[in-house]
Amino acid sequence: MDDKRAPEVVPDDKGAKKAKTTPLPKDPPLSTSSPTSLTPLQSSLSDGIAMFFMSNRKKRFFLPSRENVLNSLEFPFLMKDSGCNTVLFPIPRGQLRCFPELFKDDLWLISEGSGVNGAHLVLSISAVHHSFDLKTMQDICPRTFSLPNVRFSLCTEDMEEIEAECNTAHSVIASKLTKNSMKILHDAIARGQRVARRKHGLIGQNILLSHHVIQMCAVENPFHPDMDAHGCSVALLVKRDMLAPVCEAIIPIARHLTDVGMNNVEP
Repeated sequence: MDDKRAPEVVPDDKGAKKAKTTPLPKDPPLSTSSPTSLTPLQSSLSDGIAMFFMSNRKKRFFLPSRENVLNSLEFPFLMKDSGCNTVLFPIPRGQLRCFPELFKDDLWLISEGSGVNGAHLVLSISAVHHSFDLKTMQDICPRTFSLPNVRFSLCTEDMEEIEAECNTAHSVIASKLTKNSMKILHDAIARGQRVARRKHGLIGQNILLSHHVIQMCAVENPFHPDMDAHGCSVALLVKRDMLAPVCEAIIPIARHLTDVGMNNVEP
């Protein structure tokens, strides 16, 4: 609110009166993390681009950001996988004990899954009267996706931890799982099935199918001169009704994508 008080009048050295004004407080400096402060990448990206990926040396496409969050769970490596029907996350080591609180009002189900890594168990959690917000690329170009359900790949350590917790008195996890889910879990452990913990999550068809996917090859990558002469590739997820304006902006987008670098892409 503006100060409407009249300025104070004081005599000067010669007896004349002059107005004395009280200096206004200085505005605080703008934070570099302020939402109004956009990076060159954020400024160049069209709102029609929902997500983008960069290829690594194995020609797999990862988000070029390690700041991806779901329900306070952090997933530093997320890969585009058109062969996966849904999103599939690893359970961060030591975070399984937080699940009863993070997903206390949701439906849990353990089922058998399969993939390039062979058979494994999956914990599916479906939201009740709400959705899960997957917040991606929070440090460079924030995007949020609402998901009705999420899946978590269970490694051997996860399976054994769930079984041990279910054997305790007043187990919260046991109360969330059906008898069939418990049987699938016990049978997998009894078979001596050994499953390593996944290193990265998968962005699958429940997100990809609702977007156009544009792959741009041979984008120069100055951060990794040891890569082949064709550089790295970039995959863009474009909202269906925004394809034309995005295509018009492809060139400046490609230039700014090189500024992101490959430091945050899984090697």
